[in-house]
Amino acid sequence: MKLYKYYSNYDFVEETITKNTLYFSSVEKFNDPYESICNINYKNKTHTMIPNPKMFGNVCCFCQKPDNYLLWSHYADNHRGFCIEYEFDKIRLTKEKRYESLINSNKYVVGKVKYQKDALKCNKLPSMEYSDNLCNLFFHKFPMWKYENEVRIVLFNSKINKITLPNTKITKVFFGKNCDKKYMIRILHIINFNQLKIDLYHLDYHLKGNRMIVFQRPLDWYFEE
Repeated sequence: MKLYKYYSNYDFVEETITKNTLYFSSVEKFNDPYESICNINYKNKTHTMIPNPKMFGNVCCFCQKPDNYLLWSHYADNHRGFCIEYEFDKIRLTKEKRYESLINSNKYVVGKVKYQKDALKCNKLPSMEYSDNLCNLFFHKFPMWKYENEVRIVLFNSKINKITLPNTKITKVFFGKNCDKKYMIRILHIINFNQLKIDLYHLDYHLKGNRMIVFQRPLDWYFEE
């Protein structure tokens, strides 16, 4: 399975590329103030609340396309960042089914976010113990976020903020339309020095009639221009 992650920061790019490091954060740092909101039935009354998600685990976010124009704007520093293609050999997802496994005794779950107009309904307040009730909080968002087409990896009951998943490799790096050439050269040197088999592309957009067309050109072509 191939997934894509957009980056705006080059500070940890060497560790990210050479060690396949994935960085996790608490959803309280996300840009959706209603992340993990739910309706809980208690004593025959419905209570709307947002549990404190940092108590339960950390999240790493991906999408399913490398050329999502809005994601480049929102998460890759207005097209100045880059996007990495990850290949997860063992992970298979469907709309309803998630992938679950362990790493260093920590449970992690990979799944597609569901976009629904109603807040998630819970029969009881999520506890610290892993359950479908708790898991669903991390994979539910309102429809206005559907353009992200998001897939998440959630590490439960863990304060770990970075891991390397087994059977995972980086296969491509895409540079945004406004990416500074010095950052392209920096990543190119990292890949060549470590003899990594990673393809590099530069993304560009052009208006053709009334349609926006995306071009994925090999980085060699960009430097030859």
